Amino acid sequence: MKSRRLLPVAALLLALAAGCGEDGDGDEGMTLAVANDFTYWLQDINLTQLGASAYDVAVIDYSRDGTEGGKFSAAEVAALKDSAGGAKVALCYVSVGEAEDYRWYWQDGWGPGNPSWLGPENAEWPGNYAVRFWEDGWQNIVYDYLDKILAAGFDGAFLDKVDEYEYWEGERPAARAEMAAFVGEIAAYCRAARPGFVIVPQNGHELIDEAGYAARIDGLGSEDNYFNDDTPLSAEEVQYRESYLDRYVAAGKKVLAVDYCRDEEHINHVYDRCWQKGYVPYCTVRDLDRMIINPGHEPD
Repeated sequence: MKSRRLLPVAALLLALAAGCGEDGDGDEGMTLAVANDFTYWLQDINLTQLGASAYDVAVIDYSRDGTEGGKFSAAEVAALKDSAGGAKVALCYVSVGEAEDYRWYWQDGWGPGNPSWLGPENAEWPGNYAVRFWEDGWQNIVYDYLDKILAAGFDGAFLDKVDEYEYWEGERPAARAEMAAFVGEIAAYCRAARPGFVIVPQNGHELIDEAGYAARIDGLGSEDNYFNDDTPLSAEEVQYRESYLDRYVAAGKKVLAVDYCRDEEHINHVYDRCWQKGYVPYCTVRDLDRMIINPGHEPD
């Protein structure tokens, strides 16, 4: 088992003492703390094209096509991090709140309730299933996934679906606190193996209200901050989101803000507003199946 409870006590204490990854003894080169642009590309990834770009941070899948057979080798990840376009922080996407039926861990015959931690299918993303993330069965899969990410040489993990606690709070009131704890345990596990490993959860903004949460992470990925595709969010919703993003910035965390708008005026608004607020902006397509370079907002 890869359960957090089996992490050696000395290693756990060392990882917790080290704090967030930016204070660790990570590899030299680009760091998340000084990065001023990023790209987010999960499907049909072309590492040559990505490496030739000037983006500082690359959030990618561990595999070209999401399968084990298509996974990137340690040599490929190393080449991306020290590529022709400039040094990059390579963050590997992993969903900690949903199971995906095309991943290496999926088994024939699985369905909601079998195994016990597997919940309903996401109607908006077929093949993705809510998980009872507090159960050891799922957490052990996540730790196995993290072992693969560590072995491939990624600089950090980009943890998606940490906001899945919102789905379960009705039947499990402690879900939010349990997700905050899980993220902290993931950080300790990874940093015990590699001090300086970067942890960036996506969404779940309210987790910053949980004691100690901000100290365990290096940044926040935040989606749909100003637009839902090209539909503007209400002023009230924008204000609510920014109120949380500002707290992450004030805590010294890098905010990677992605919107899925493609209208030129909307793109310009996102970039201008994010720079005013101290967030790092990126506008792309929701399928995340290509790298976008927005005219007038090229990485440098």
